[in-house]
Amino acid sequence: MKVRLEPADEFMHPGPEPTFNESMYFNLYDPDARLGGFVRIGNRPNEGHAEMTVCLYLPDGRVGFMFRRADIDSNDRFDAGGATIDVVEPFRTDVEHAEGAGGGRIDVGYHGQVVLLNFWATWCPPCKAEMPDLNTLHVEHQAARGFTVLGVNVQETAGQVNAFAGPRQLAFPLALDASGQVSAGLFAVRGLPVTYIIDRDGFVRDMWQGQISRAAMLARLEKVW
Repeated sequence: MKVRLEPADEFMHPGPEPTFNESMYFNLYDPDARLGGFVRIGNRPNEGHAEMTVCLYLPDGRVGFMFRRADIDSNDRFDAGGATIDVVEPFRTDVEHAEGAGGGRIDVGYHGQVVLLNFWATWCPPCKAEMPDLNTLHVEHQAARGFTVLGVNVQETAGQVNAFAGPRQLAFPLALDASGQVSAGLFAVRGLPVTYIIDRDGFVRDMWQGQISRAAMLARLEKVW
């Protein structure tokens, strides 16, 4: 697992000390499944070990609990009981492929290119409104900048997507996230549209929710190009 630390987060200890104690918590809650819980990974190099705690609260009142302790001698990484977290900045996406709207699989990583990854749906008015701007960005900058727009449709069929895209003659590739696992599971998309900028090394550099102007998109892209 790789995670990004935002400026407001608890950063790794900034002092010169080679060893110190540090913990990281991940809270989770699924209201539909009525599940909740947390994962804690803590480094305690001064004591010679790391700790991993997993706690899951089940809807019937039971609690699942797991605790492991592993030997460590430094604070180079969070590593406890087989669960490892590398702290990186910015967050790197591990999405490599998706199902193309026209069939087959397409590369989502686009390593070596800057990708504007846009999650959208045909029923979403702001999604439809920003399509001309996305298309213009793709056409104007694809060749010169090594850039592509990738539109990922959320939980619709290929027929619905193609019926929408065909008359609009969209130049950028479209992918399907029919199950919602990529949008909701990996990118935590809760509303549409949501857009990410991924750099040439596959790292997420920016994101926003909702429609913004083409000029605003271009200004954000300029920071990555």
